Amino acid sequence: MITDPDVVEALEPELAPTLRPWLLLRRGDVIRDACHPAVQLGIHYLENDFADALSAPHNEQFHEQLRRQLICKALLGHPDPWETAEFKAFKEGFDIQLRSSNNGPITVVKALLEKIKPPEVRAFVATLYDLELKDVEDVLHVLLWDVDELDQSAESLLFHKVFRVRFTQFLGCAGIPTVEAALRGGLAPMQEVAHGLVSHDPLLRAKTFLLASTCSRLRPVSSPREIKIQLSVNGANPTDVGKEIVFRMCFRKVMIYITPWLKNILVEDTHSPDEDTVFDAWLYQQLVVCMQGFTQQ
Repeated sequence: MITDPDVVEALEPELAPTLRPWLLLRRGDVIRDACHPAVQLGIHYLENDFADALSAPHNEQFHEQLRRQLICKALLGHPDPWETAEFKAFKEGFDIQLRSSNNGPITVVKALLEKIKPPEVRAFVATLYDLELKDVEDVLHVLLWDVDELDQSAESLLFHKVFRVRFTQFLGCAGIPTVEAALRGGLAPMQEVAHGLVSHDPLLRAKTFLLASTCSRLRPVSSPREIKIQLSVNGANPTDVGKEIVFRMCFRKVMIYITPWLKNILVEDTHSPDEDTVFDAWLYQQLVVCMQGFTQQ
């Protein structure tokens, strides 16, 4: 049974927030509030009040059993679906004996488990779900922002915050990248900027960023899920204007160098989220350049 919080959240994004109090609950956690969400989940799904049991440290077997029953009930409609008559009948018809051994009969399921490691099974199960991007939040939720510990000046932290806001707005389709904005910022004009963002797909920018940073447009499922964005103001900067962003797909890492040029376009005057800005043109250009070799739909 898949009980890993990250996997459950990736496979069932709508239900995962409801189950999160139990997904994040550790065995040593003590709950003394009868109204705690974890206690209420037990009442709702298992029709049992576990307030007393959770008010003191409990053993690992009890913790994992309760976690498994909650997830099974929420996802499959039964706290222990493998004990139902329907599943037992299915298993008897499917899990046929292949051969005998000194340790007992070798069945189809046992043979598969001997050949396939649990992480591989989990990866296979994940492919059975619809992993298409549904919302820009699917991307924003896995971003891990990293600020240089040696660069904590007030000015640097301000530009970090401004960049994060502008970047988030860009993925949410605010701002209009145009050739005019690119020229205004001293960038090379690119035909893709002129028509590439006028799309029927409101998630095109988020998908483009996913492809550039992970080589896939699908929602991240396997660990690590996070996409690390490392910001640096005083680090080693690229020499070419417009090259302040570096994608390291193999490491799921994006490096941002906030150069003097990038500082200027970050503070460019804007009067509405739908204006054409140099920042939007720059960021989209870099995504397009990074995607060379991919087929854009």
